[in-house]
Amino acid sequence: MNRKIIGIIILTSVLLSISCNKPTSSGNWLNSLLTFNLSVGQQGSQLPGTSPEIVEMYADKFRSGEYQINSGSSPISKVSASLSVSSERVDFLPDQLKISLKEIELVSSEGTSTIQTTFVNELDLLKAKQSPTLILKRMGLQTGFYKQIKLRLTSTNGTAIRSGQQYPVVLSSEEITIKQSSPFEMVNGLDTNLILETDFSSLVFSPDTGYAFAPQITLKESNLALPFTQGVAIVKFKTKITKILKPEGYMGVGLESTDLILKKYGCGEIYPLSDNLGDLDPEASSAVGFDRTYLLVFGATMDILEVLFQLSADPNVEQASLNNYVDSSVTSPNDPEASLNYGGQQIRYLNRIGAYDAWDISQGDPDMTIAVIDTGVDDGHPDLQGRVVQGPSVIFKSVILPIKIQGIVGTMPFIYTYPDYGPIFVPKQPIYGSSAHGTHVAGTIGATANNSTGGAGINWNSKVLSIPVFSYSSEANDLRTSDIQVALGILEAARRGAKVINMSLGGEGFTYCMLGCQLQVFTNTAERDAVSYAYNKRIVIVASAGNENRSISAYPGTPEFRAAYPASFNEVISVGALDYFYNYNQRASFSNFGKVDISAPGTFVYSTVLENGYANYNGTSMAAPMVAAFASIILARSPDLHPSMVKEKMCNSATALTNTDWHGCGRINIGATLTAMNAELPPPKITSNCGAPGQPACSAGMYLQPWSHQFTATGGTPPYVWSYVKGGLPGAAGSTKYNSSGYMWGPPTYWWGPGWTFEMKVTDANGNSDIRSFYFASTL
Repeated sequence: MNRKIIGIIILTSVLLSISCNKPTSSGNWLNSLLTFNLSVGQQGSQLPGTSPEIVEMYADKFRSGEYQINSGSSPISKVSASLSVSSERVDFLPDQLKISLKEIELVSSEGTSTIQTTFVNELDLLKAKQSPTLILKRMGLQTGFYKQIKLRLTSTNGTAIRSGQQYPVVLSSEEITIKQSSPFEMVNGLDTNLILETDFSSLVFSPDTGYAFAPQITLKESNLALPFTQGVAIVKFKTKITKILKPEGYMGVGLESTDLILKKYGCGEIYPLSDNLGDLDPEASSAVGFDRTYLLVFGATMDILEVLFQLSADPNVEQASLNNYVDSSVTSPNDPEASLNYGGQQIRYLNRIGAYDAWDISQGDPDMTIAVIDTGVDDGHPDLQGRVVQGPSVIFKSVILPIKIQGIVGTMPFIYTYPDYGPIFVPKQPIYGSSAHGTHVAGTIGATANNSTGGAGINWNSKVLSIPVFSYSSEANDLRTSDIQVALGILEAARRGAKVINMSLGGEGFTYCMLGCQLQVFTNTAERDAVSYAYNKRIVIVASAGNENRSISAYPGTPEFRAAYPASFNEVISVGALDYFYNYNQRASFSNFGKVDISAPGTFVYSTVLENGYANYNGTSMAAPMVAAFASIILARSPDLHPSMVKEKMCNSATALTNTDWHGCGRINIGATLTAMNAELPPPKITSNCGAPGQPACSAGMYLQPWSHQFTATGGTPPYVWSYVKGGLPGAAGSTKYNSSGYMWGPPTYWWGPGWTFEMKVTDANGNSDIRSFYFASTL
């Protein structure tokens, strides 16, 4: 199976340019296809940027109200801030100058104040000499202008290192007001990136007393940015299509109404996702529509939202989506040197989750694999050696294709960048703020126990499969990924036999609207289908709830409470973070709530980082791998459990906490769960020769005749009671019937499309259950 091309990302700076004008008719779309920037690299690769002119085009449409997001909700956008260093020469400048950050405050032109914890607790101001250092990551703000920024410190005492010698630093104040020449703007639907610059001219040095410093920080730049990749549409058609190079030079699909849209906006290429399914189960892939999903590439200056609005209204299209960006869910990492007494801290939270009691029962299955879809894992770390399996990275590659255009002699070069499965990537140095993220997550799951080194993971035996999906983003000044990359990471984990997937990452789910939401474009659809595929393969999927201190809703979200993906998908176990300062009995102040299924410790979590180190990190990113490891321990005891039953086992024995909206069913209790499972009688197991992944579809009608099916089970204690759980039943709404004995029947379906996927549950006389997903299809 050809797995070469899996997506396309158009880059938007000028390398080869015929015209920079926005195309307004079908006659000049070619011009926009030939404006690109070629950018390739490892670590993985570099995500595409977008020219300021294109960003401003979108900004104008959001400002005017032509485009809206989540109609009915209050306008909100995201701001990030990075700190750079002035180029002014300063005498006695140290090699390092560390200060302790606490929070950042932003004040709107109307006087409204918003405060958030900074991305880092301890900051080396001089590290920013090499590249800007991220101090605030995607903070939610109301639309409008902001006139003031304040940095607050935890102390006026800092530390400097000069020529290997350490000196104290006395700061003039615990609050630094950033100098601004004018307010910066937040536009609904877009991100804002701030670059702050530190001036060291006030730095005074004495060999006897050290340094005195009155920091002068200026807002150097304020740039709007897109939260999605420009030029790419992810489109699921209602039927399989075949791409056709039209005489006019654009790519069509042979469907009249669709081709009119593709001609108008100049579709340059179409790539079927099915080319990259490899050895994925074709029945399960068809059930979620991967065989009908395509990536359509348009010009670098084309308004991709306008294209998607038109495609979403096309009768041949089931869904049209952006490829939106996704970030890691870590906040406030602490320096490793602050974690010398790691044992006491780790014991504190391991006791709270019943880990020691659990290890008396199970330490994990050595034949099981837990996938970590993240920034990569350092398998050379002393506490991870022999525990990590390196999978391929999902990176960006660039290629030049010759395209023949009608009326032009020869071919024109078509340059684009696309995500692809790339070589193994192992992070070794903390180049970016999130470089060590995946290594920390992996250590929480499976750091080696009983080796007199560092700490212990929750699962002592299973393998950790690393699938790096993050790339450097110059706009975000950190590592980030995208919807299609995460989706491909999930598929790769399923392909390699993972029983549990951990995703300590997330992105806000939006609905882009036009004409009062008569036309809508959704986000995260590739992730949604990949999650459905993995779930149908009985893989337990765990994700961090996010660190924005907001209420998130389940898929598909609401105008008031936007979703956070992948945590908001119903198939995913969404994990909130508990705070050490509340003895892990209450959510951390940053932790999202709402669609939170269960909670785990998420502050002062001690684990492996790069350069053979250890550190305490905070974030829902740190809570999620505890739950993923917990799931693997449950599956080591009962490997046939359906993912929903794994969550049910967790919640049945969780430690109840007040406010379920904050904490879900409570704090994980691994020991209590395994103890309860040991006392259970064997559950029933659903059996069938059709409808499951790897099996042919069950029949929902043949020769236009009525149909029926008898579900069967074995084990447990009969009699069995059958019930429908969720999903689309065959035929028209209400036409399919079933009874508690597991017999299902219906009239002729008169439909030969992709079929129907739904779940059935069997419960025995002891109340033990099994759930299984079935795929039914009509046949001739």
